[in-house]
Amino acid sequence: MTTASEPAIEKPQYWRLLLDIEADTLHALATSTVADATMQCFSIPLNPTLTPQAALREAVYSTPALLSDFGRIDIVIASDRFAVLPAAIDTETADAAADIAAIAADGSDATVNISPARGSGAAVAWTTTPELLAFVQRTFRNPGIHHPLAILGSYFSSRSHRGNRRKTYIHLADGDRVDMASFDSDGSLLRLSAKHAASETDALYIIMASLKADCFNPLDDELLLCGNARRRQSLTPLLRRYIRNVMPMIFPSAALRAGDHAQSAPFPLVILPLCE
Repeated sequence: MTTASEPAIEKPQYWRLLLDIEADTLHALATSTVADATMQCFSIPLNPTLTPQAALREAVYSTPALLSDFGRIDIVIASDRFAVLPAAIDTETADAAADIAAIAADGSDATVNISPARGSGAAVAWTTTPELLAFVQRTFRNPGIHHPLAILGSYFSSRSHRGNRRKTYIHLADGDRVDMASFDSDGSLLRLSAKHAASETDALYIIMASLKADCFNPLDDELLLCGNARRRQSLTPLLRRYIRNVMPMIFPSAALRAGDHAQSAPFPLVILPLCE
């Protein structure tokens, strides 16, 4: 998704806004809830000289369209401070697990957020700075707040029961993040993880090491890639040196009804409505 001027949205009460807050960019996607092929999307670079919350505040207030009275708002926060836990865990236990995993933002008393990966039996416990979370809750009306790994886990889980092979899904974000979700042949979740890779060679190492730990069979099991097109094109031939079944994941046809921009927008934003 390229940087573009903000769209003019008429009757925003009939639109849904989805925001993806990355380390260096705010991605925005707006879709009409009453008409197809209306998707509008754009991205806003975040000022690297400011704190995360100050950079986000500057980006939001410089883009008046984001402050429209949307019918629904969802915000995805790509926090690196997370732990994958059983879905049935209660809040007290999640807080204790967060302490053990040391995911509290900068050692503060940040609230632990729980994002369920529906259908997978797992949930993602995560934190961000209290100031950033307070800003989005104060600025936007009743936003749903999500972690991208939970969205991906939900979506991939709904497709993991097809066929009788183990499947590993790789999502390559627009930055350097590599998200992975691995499932056994019966559809049960084996792995839900996110790492950063400075190069495609680093991404190859991360993926191959994870596959080995998951007892992935390079001759029979399936590796499916989605996300940033440039990164997929670079990484696919490297993976095919070692794995027989490396394939692009079929893009969800339901998402295409929203408009042509769907295939270039951040994948977690595109599939979030399909996971509800």
